[in-house]
Amino acid sequence: MKKGKISLFFLAFFIAVFIWIGIKLSQLQIETLDLEVSVKNTPTGLIPTHLEPESIHLVIEGTGLDLVKLNFDKLSYYIDLKNTHYGKNYIPIRLDDLSFIKKRHLDIIQKPELRNILVVMDNMTSKSLKIRPTFADKASKKYFEEKLFALQQDEVSIKGPKKILAELYEVTTKPFNKKKHGKDAVIKLNKPENDLIRMDFEKIKIVKLKSKTATKTFMNVPITHPSTMQIFPEYATIKLSANRGKLDTISTNDIKVYVDESDEKSNKNLPIKVVLPEDVKLLDQIPEKVRIQE
Repeated sequence: MKKGKISLFFLAFFIAVFIWIGIKLSQLQIETLDLEVSVKNTPTGLIPTHLEPESIHLVIEGTGLDLVKLNFDKLSYYIDLKNTHYGKNYIPIRLDDLSFIKKRHLDIIQKPELRNILVVMDNMTSKSLKIRPTFADKASKKYFEEKLFALQQDEVSIKGPKKILAELYEVTTKPFNKKKHGKDAVIKLNKPENDLIRMDFEKIKIVKLKSKTATKTFMNVPITHPSTMQIFPEYATIKLSANRGKLDTISTNDIKVYVDESDEKSNKNLPIKVVLPEDVKLLDQIPEKVRIQE
């Protein structure tokens, strides 16, 4: 008898819950949405580098059932970049483009405060960057040089917005560690922090070289000069020779190219001085002198 009463109680309880849920799902309810702004139809050769705002705020009204169904929809606000150009673009917010509003029979009761979305477009370009190995410690660097190790490739091609690429001069590896890396080991490259940049490859192989010496040319090395002086040109091309392993570890930052103010006197052309790391030989430099600009 008691079991029968308990069964009836649970049956009545579940029926009441279902009735309550049905009432809730049929009633009008209000919900707040923050829609991420996404893009489509980006023109060839351009790339969006900045969106403002990155999301739009809406307050909508609909039945509980229709609002629940939104959980099965991919909710984003897409802006069409087809007619955008380099620089700043202001794209009107068109809520009629939100297909899920009609599909789910919803009403918008509070629209976004902003009327336009700012889209900054930059030219898409590519660039080759030197790859420089880094080391976990001094012992690992010495081991790398003594074993005549080198990176299989000297450069990596990257692609991204022109303005951002202009600020990049090299790509470095994750630290080489003699305890876990050796010949034929693969080491990862440090990715540029900006998500808009893509690299041809993200890992590089360590190889052992047959020849002990090699040459390498460094272009666009800044020529240091007093701030009170204007010179032309401001950059130099430096060609070096050294042990292959050591040469791979050298970057532009290790080469000091400068003019000395004490050499100025009345001479309008000043010799360029170059200071190099130990055991590195200077083969050539262009130019050998700079001209003082008046």
